[in-house]
Amino acid sequence: MRFLVLLLVIIIIIALCLFGNTYSISGGNESNKEIFLIRHAQTDFNSKNMWYDNHTKEDDIDINKIGVEQAIQTGKYLAKYKPDLIVASSRKRTIHTAEIIAKEIGYKGKIIKTDLLFEPTKGVFNHKTHDEIDEILKLSEQNTQVENKYKIDDPIERLSKIHEYYTESDAVWEKEFKTSGKIDQFRNYETFIKWLVNRKEQRIFIVGHSGTIKALQALMLGLYPPNVPKDPPTDEFGNCTVTYLQYGHISPITNTYNKMPQFYLISKENNGHLEKKLDCKGECYFAPRIAAPPIGKSGRSTRRVARPDLAR
Repeated sequence: MRFLVLLLVIIIIIALCLFGNTYSISGGNESNKEIFLIRHAQTDFNSKNMWYDNHTKEDDIDINKIGVEQAIQTGKYLAKYKPDLIVASSRKRTIHTAEIIAKEIGYKGKIIKTDLLFEPTKGVFNHKTHDEIDEILKLSEQNTQVENKYKIDDPIERLSKIHEYYTESDAVWEKEFKTSGKIDQFRNYETFIKWLVNRKEQRIFIVGHSGTIKALQALMLGLYPPNVPKDPPTDEFGNCTVTYLQYGHISPITNTYNKMPQFYLISKENNGHLEKKLDCKGECYFAPRIAAPPIGKSGRSTRRVARPDLAR
């Protein structure tokens, strides 16, 4: 008898080791936290294809007329996804974008503003166009290595790849290009993510900057920033992109419960919801192509979500 009891205990322990991390959730009311990462609307610097950062008064500019319309269109698109909370980087362009979206969706709560969503300083690249950045990069030894190996035409994408060639220390990078290193900035993003996952709100809109959105996804999904999946922007500057993620115990892919909560990318960053480019004299119309989260009767996302296509 004792042998049978011991054998049963061993079987249970083995079963827990093998299957204890996940189990099916065909029933129950558990749901994941929903996170929408939204880039700010267009500014005059964006319209000039110019890089700029978040750290000086000169760079703290508001969105322009086209940007206002972009934010309105984004708010209309997101109106059916009522957020419990809106968070914005504490800069004019992100705050104004968040305020317009909040008005369009009928959000009455507080918009939380934070410096943790700032991008790194741009250093010698600040207030430079993409062509000017390309000329600066040509002086770097690492640029030649990246060009020969990866054949990357876009200077901004190449800049991210060049950063991979530097060691763990950002010292060389900071000395050559006078930019802030990624390590301290990523610590800020990690602090923000810890704060985010501990919030009680289930659906959260976050309005930030291009580099911030890429870095947050990298940390959330365990990717290096240049490898974060992204659809081609609908307009040439990529403003008002929307990225949809979930965080929690439930896998939207397998519909199983995991003991350790994690992030899931549902819809890649894109701005296909913008119906037209306002400065192209009518010839630049296009169809929306954003993959929206499915919504159930409760107004929340359904637990079962189509598998995200990360290879596209």
